[in-house]
Amino acid sequence: MKHLTILLAASSLAVHTLAQVPPPSWFPFLPASHLEFSACITNGTGTASGFVMQASNSVYLVTARHVLFNPEVNNATNYTLKNTNSPLICSTYFVETPSTNHTRQWTIDAYFALARGEIKYLTNHDVCLIRFQDCNPINKHITTSLEWVKWITSGGLFQFEEYFFQRMTNVEIGADCYGVGFPSVLGLLNSNALDLSQPLLRKGIIAGTNGQRGVIIADCPVYKGNSGGMVITRSIGLGQASGGGIVPVTRWYIIGIQTEFIPVLTKIEENPSMGYKSIGYDNSYYSLVEPMDGILDLVWK
Repeated sequence: MKHLTILLAASSLAVHTLAQVPPPSWFPFLPASHLEFSACITNGTGTASGFVMQASNSVYLVTARHVLFNPEVNNATNYTLKNTNSPLICSTYFVETPSTNHTRQWTIDAYFALARGEIKYLTNHDVCLIRFQDCNPINKHITTSLEWVKWITSGGLFQFEEYFFQRMTNVEIGADCYGVGFPSVLGLLNSNALDLSQPLLRKGIIAGTNGQRGVIIADCPVYKGNSGGMVITRSIGLGQASGGGIVPVTRWYIIGIQTEFIPVLTKIEENPSMGYKSIGYDNSYYSLVEPMDGILDLVWK
């Protein structure tokens, strides 16, 4: 049975201990604990989404490249940080019990991390990784935060390990999927309909793939703030019960991150006498998902 890896603070120092807890593989619905891997990222004045993962001997923050970088004006293959004046503020929403929960927060000095070579991105895919914790080489369940990281709250993090990731070749068209993120534009202005510190889910299906571009298409909308949010799918099969017999088994996998919505053409208006043409677009409620392939290939320590 696969295991979740849980990162727990050992003290007020930036040293943490990981423990493993088996997920209920028979569970037909997305376990609430999986939301604890999702991260809200504040970059200057805007917010976006991401998730925390452990791979190799490090802990990484995963998000979309455009959350942190702008392409250079004269060279679209080079990118510069959007914000060099303030650190990223990252938070996860930890559900302790149905009635008890709290937010864990830390900051990352992205300018410092980039200068040290600890932020990497792809130029042909909208993905980005920030390495922010080292794993002990003898026991990877003990981690130490790197010097560009400061904790605002006590407590460590929950994160997926690599065996919970699914590459694009294994994605099943038509399977259910869940987009997890922190949309910032929902609800009426100044309303309190949503708690923006909590991740929101949106259920859809894996509608298709674009092999030429190397992306997944999800029937699952994205809004401002969702960029970089993880997309989870499930695989249902049969397994051996501990007491004997065959039981249904559900396993959950991250297949990638949401990066952009796909627009739909809604109107074209032309006025030849005035010499203008108006084109209108709306959200088609389909979105592009950058697969885990590029993210896993970026892992370097």
